[in-house]
Amino acid sequence: MVLFTFIGVAGLLCLLLAFFLAESGKVKTSLRAYTLLNATGSFFLIIYSIHISAWVFTVLNIVWFVVAILNVIRLKQGSHPFQQAAGGHRRQHGKRRR
Repeated sequence: MVLFTFIGVAGLLCLLLAFFLAESGKVKTSLRAYTLLNATGSFFLIIYSIHISAWVFTVLNIVWFVVAILNVIRLKQGSHPFQQAAGGHRRQHGKRRR
């Protein structure tokens, strides 16, 4: 039981550290360290939430983990996977495409 609590607290600290660093401007969300903190934290919280049978929390962290892993892949390849799926076009606010 203590091991699972430790895993849960470690996951929580990873996510909160990533959030604090991004919100305070100390780190850009495009950095690999930020993305890896999110992936690690959500992975640990998946383990913890399965252990305590918190299924909604499990689903939330699975989504968080998948998004973080996609961002790791994007950073490694130098592209954005969601942008490619949408045809590679990103509309800027205030400008219309013709």
